[in-house]
Amino acid sequence: MTWMLLLGCSIDADRFVAFQVQDDGSYTVKPRPIDSLEDPLRMHGQLGDVRAGGVLALSLIDGGLEYRGGRGIEVLAVVDDGVAEPIDLDGLIMYSFYGHLQDTRDALLGVGVAVEPLFPVNMAVTPAIPDIGLALLPVENAAYAPSANTFILLSDLSDKQVPLAANAGVVAHETGHGVFHLLTAGDPYAAKLFPPGHSGADGVSSLDEGFADMLGGLVTGDPRFIMPSLNLLSRDLESTITAESVSSRPELEVESYDPYALGSVFAATVWDIRLETGDVNETLLLVCDALRAWALAEADADDAMVAYRYLDQLVALGDSQQQQAACLAVENRFAGVHTVEACP
Repeated sequence: MTWMLLLGCSIDADRFVAFQVQDDGSYTVKPRPIDSLEDPLRMHGQLGDVRAGGVLALSLIDGGLEYRGGRGIEVLAVVDDGVAEPIDLDGLIMYSFYGHLQDTRDALLGVGVAVEPLFPVNMAVTPAIPDIGLALLPVENAAYAPSANTFILLSDLSDKQVPLAANAGVVAHETGHGVFHLLTAGDPYAAKLFPPGHSGADGVSSLDEGFADMLGGLVTGDPRFIMPSLNLLSRDLESTITAESVSSRPELEVESYDPYALGSVFAATVWDIRLETGDVNETLLLVCDALRAWALAEADADDAMVAYRYLDQLVALGDSQQQQAACLAVENRFAGVHTVEACP
């Protein structure tokens, strides 16, 4: 057996060792193709380039976010019979993240969702975030910064079975934030449709988180996609959570709004539709079409309840089976909080 340690040169490999999710939701580490990765040592490819450092800051021109690029990175890999195996965890995470991002893009394109404008996307490993107003960004995760069209790849604070940025569902979730921004704002670099301070912004932030979890579950086929990385039972899409049980809702006065709980209700509603219809691809297309239609219909809305009307679009745009499933899901999950008038 012969092998090479490659550094600072080109690479001749057609498969790359990465974390891969299995049918039961567990993970294994094994080789896979990543066709979109054109320079696997420097993490350059069709989806974008991974760079280290740089700065994520507010633009002085329009007040939006922008990423001011960092330096290139280099992965150390051992190559044997066309398989590139990273020699450290950082490289394994890089290949896993890029592969999961490719899978998510392909799943969306495969059902007809036009996500091409998202790519190439910026990918920044631990960028500097100097503005105190951005301090609420996650301290560990593979976060997405809208209007900068940038993934922020941060180190985990503790050892995990599967690092967050190597979790297929987490990558699909964060890509979901990019898709949410693209479909609602119309451009990955545009300002948010409902910026902070808007009367409906809190509820929309929950819809944003819920939509991201919808993609995490639908792309992986796993309602508990986050569990191999974080034991968050509240994010199980098959939980019994309802909107009425959630203390942070846009119509309630709360000291600090938590978007995740209501977001989980939105996501669980869609998972109910997916289970009732048995068609993951049509459900994935429906949630994206409904989001685009919701944004067009509600662009001028100025009330706290705007996010709930996304549920109306799920019913309006579904086929007869999806409409029936959506009405049942909304009735179960949003009873006492929102009613879709088109439902019997």
